[in-house]
Amino acid sequence: MGQTCNLGSPPVIGSSSFTNRAKAFGFGSGENAPEFIATPHAGLRSARQQDEPRIPIFADGFRITVTAKEAASSTGFRAGWRSMYALGPMLGDGVSAKVYEAEALTPAPQMAVDGLGAVVWGNCGGKPPCLTERGRRVALKRFHRVGSRTFKKELAALLRVGVHPNILRLLESYEGCDNEDVLVLEYCDGSTVYDLYAREHPHGGLPERMIARLIKQLLLALEHLVSCGVEHQDVKPENMMLHDVSLSNHQAELKLGDFGWAMVLPPPNSPTPNVYKPPSTGAGSLWYAPPELNPPVKGIPPEPEPPLDFHGNPLRGRSDMWSVGVVIYLLLVGHNPFNAALKLQNQDAIDAEVLRLAALGHFNRKAEKWLRLNVDARDFISALLKVRSGTRPSATEALRHPYLTRRLAKTETSVFFHGPVSNFSERETAWLQLDGLQQLGWLAIARAVSEPELDRQAISAALEGVRGAANNSNKVTGADAGYLYQLARELGTSPVSQWLQERSSWTEILRLAFCYLDVDSDGMLSARDLAAHLTPPGAQNVNGDVWAVACRWLSAWQSEGDSRASRGNESADGGEGLGWQSFRTMVLASHANDSVFEAFDAPLASATTAFYMPEESGNIHPSFSRVTAGPHDHDEEEINWTDLLMRGGPQ
Repeated sequence: MGQTCNLGSPPVIGSSSFTNRAKAFGFGSGENAPEFIATPHAGLRSARQQDEPRIPIFADGFRITVTAKEAASSTGFRAGWRSMYALGPMLGDGVSAKVYEAEALTPAPQMAVDGLGAVVWGNCGGKPPCLTERGRRVALKRFHRVGSRTFKKELAALLRVGVHPNILRLLESYEGCDNEDVLVLEYCDGSTVYDLYAREHPHGGLPERMIARLIKQLLLALEHLVSCGVEHQDVKPENMMLHDVSLSNHQAELKLGDFGWAMVLPPPNSPTPNVYKPPSTGAGSLWYAPPELNPPVKGIPPEPEPPLDFHGNPLRGRSDMWSVGVVIYLLLVGHNPFNAALKLQNQDAIDAEVLRLAALGHFNRKAEKWLRLNVDARDFISALLKVRSGTRPSATEALRHPYLTRRLAKTETSVFFHGPVSNFSERETAWLQLDGLQQLGWLAIARAVSEPELDRQAISAALEGVRGAANNSNKVTGADAGYLYQLARELGTSPVSQWLQERSSWTEILRLAFCYLDVDSDGMLSARDLAAHLTPPGAQNVNGDVWAVACRWLSAWQSEGDSRASRGNESADGGEGLGWQSFRTMVLASHANDSVFEAFDAPLASATTAFYMPEESGNIHPSFSRVTAGPHDHDEEEINWTDLLMRGGPQ
């Protein structure tokens, strides 16, 4: 240990041999390279070095998952989920898992704000008046069995899907930690589409314009799933989370969640067979599942072969489109399209009749509200509820159906806020002024934040950037054209106070972003950590330019405190690394007017040891106590979210 960050031969990812590193810095053979010296910085916006090569940044290497072994050896930033979160009320109870509201156990900051008199944030110290900040709210999904197939499937699907504004975001996961498998998901405070529908059904249902907006967002989510090779297989109103709900404005933001039934498909033309066969008992939820995911019905021949595209690969996403048709029918008509089965008395007979009606495609076309629907609405639903999956429209095709285009204004290019967005030319110029490490840091922050915490204008601007790249109206290509990268540009070039609505989430967002980059979980961002995010997925070797840039970034931003800490940390790569304080300063140096956040998260910055707080800490919310783990004797099936409100309305 004690080696300096002097470049010679690029290292192998995952190896412990880092020698002869001085050549790229012009120190000849590297034998007489000087000791690593941190370059002081003034905390202002850092201009990109003119001679710094432009190296692509990859988000694939972000460390989202934590194993039990990694948690045991962690420095405290990820020392098990019980050390990081306090449980709150239960949100959902299923056969495989239970879902809880939870709060991040970030240290309670103390901060006096100019203009607020005696108001103190965090611990009041007995000086009223006092306003206490809550920790960041998340949804915490605890699986009953360690290593269950359900957990592995859902985790694989969420990791493959990544980030999309209409898909519930995975923030981190703990595998086998505290003898449990846990997913930490973003929290949506608007309950579900079913809750909203049940509440408004007695009052005439939801406005049709609002339904059209919800369906558009659902189709955008499914379109993204298809592009990622994922099929949800359990699309239903209970799995469609909401936030920012406003009935008066016919507005609500939708997030598709619960990937317990999801199937991750191999890439096209893969040697691995990519023909999916559902379990003999069926997949998904009875009232919403398409015929091809249901058990065979006696006397009705199943679909002979899966439909293929022009390249000979199975069509993807068509099963989910059937479920979309059921959802639209439910929201517009007021009951399930196969409600004729409810005339039977026996539950087994009802289930069998639903399967038979779905296999035949016989949905209720005689209901009064169905007959009163506009022709384009009936055509849309009928096209989706086709028995043969290959005859259903794709999500992309459905987005162009007249039912949606006629009900959504032509100028409505986004379901989000349509206020003025940042000038893309100015934004791009400001983004390019940041050095590569700042850009990497903001990409990690964009991955760690969630849409319910953001001002809608920031989301709208990121989506406009994606559309601009698709239309070639801006000069952004490749991965930079994706939503995550565009969101990073928007956040990194605007003051935090302008886009972060949930200020109490800021410290936790920074912790997660730091942990995403800290590949070896040693509490320091080393050159090896940074190089992992500059190397394409699957590559084994780091080239010289990547290693030189990673070392240069450390030299530019490392403080003397970091240098001392990393010398005492035997796990730190080469004896050098970027600590939490420097990471925070580096990120906030993007904006000269973000000093309020410097003070706000100062207690975390001053922490030099474990980040977490014990469960007996007084900072745990009073309602987050005496919550025990669920039983461990359940079969692996779907998880159905129960509702925070009493449900009403017809089946």
